[in-house]
Amino acid sequence: MKVVYFNGGGADYMAKLLLEGFNLLRRDGTIEFVAMNPLSDPAVDTHDMDAVGEKGCLDKVDWADLIIFDTSGGLEWISESVKKIWLDRSIRNSKIVFIDGTDSMGFIHDPDSFLAYFKRECRYPNWMFNPTPLVRSLSFGIMKNLLDADPSEQGARDASYYQDEYDRRDIDISFIAQNTCGLRAQFAQFLDTLKQHNPQLNIDCRLVENSDTVPSDEYYDVLRRSKISLSLPGVGIDTLRYWEIPACGAVLCSYDITYRIFIRNGYEPNRHKIVFESPQNLGQQLSHIMPNKPLWCMMRRAADICSLQHTSYRRALDVLNMSFESGMFNSEMVRGAIK
Repeated sequence: MKVVYFNGGGADYMAKLLLEGFNLLRRDGTIEFVAMNPLSDPAVDTHDMDAVGEKGCLDKVDWADLIIFDTSGGLEWISESVKKIWLDRSIRNSKIVFIDGTDSMGFIHDPDSFLAYFKRECRYPNWMFNPTPLVRSLSFGIMKNLLDADPSEQGARDASYYQDEYDRRDIDISFIAQNTCGLRAQFAQFLDTLKQHNPQLNIDCRLVENSDTVPSDEYYDVLRRSKISLSLPGVGIDTLRYWEIPACGAVLCSYDITYRIFIRNGYEPNRHKIVFESPQNLGQQLSHIMPNKPLWCMMRRAADICSLQHTSYRRALDVLNMSFESGMFNSEMVRGAIK
């Protein structure tokens, strides 16, 4: 499989995730891959990515099996030369895959005009009834550097490892997030009250304003010291925190997003994560798991194994496999026959 990625106009988290994943696939010989622009980010493993520039990508259009575009920075960066490829309907139908990373259910381009159209936040109930057979869901995932072990090692840990992890983690509950919605403020207030009434619990709850930030090293250190950490929707439903928490080894305690958006092979309630809908329900869930070391260890191990399905490598592989599904019968496909 030969993949060309026109990554212009900056890179959002989804683009970084896929660029890392495609680069890892290239590195192990699964695909041939080139990108237009280099990506310099210490959190992303793309230091050896083959960035060939605009002309290099244009020269490989005929060579490519798949051509990737995404929503990072809009499409204002597209030059006249790239626009000829972007607007060529035959190339778009047969090779171009579009990654729509916007926090909404709407489509910013016609999904039927692409080989495949990947959409974040495929929201219920609209997702169930939209006549868009070429649209595939694509949620956030886990960067390689967040996992604390090689995947083969992570899947082979024994019970004593998780028992030691429970004892080592000195923060019982954490919630560090930007104050982007009332829902987060409501549950932060609940945790503050819980801390006042249970001084024996070590609770790290920080709701910061948009202009403030918690340094990433400090934030990840808290997650790696936490037994349980909360995730709540912010601007969008699918948040980075939802994936960062299990990647850093804390048990995910999440506002239930599974009936709001579609996540393929997601973390299951009471197996990989705790779910809640109200402060009262959250209190019940926490009181059940906090003192229960075997249950915590069981959920942590199950989440470690599940997380291996949500790495950057697997997200990029999902894009390839689902694009291949569309491509097998592409020449015979009728697009938008009834308008």
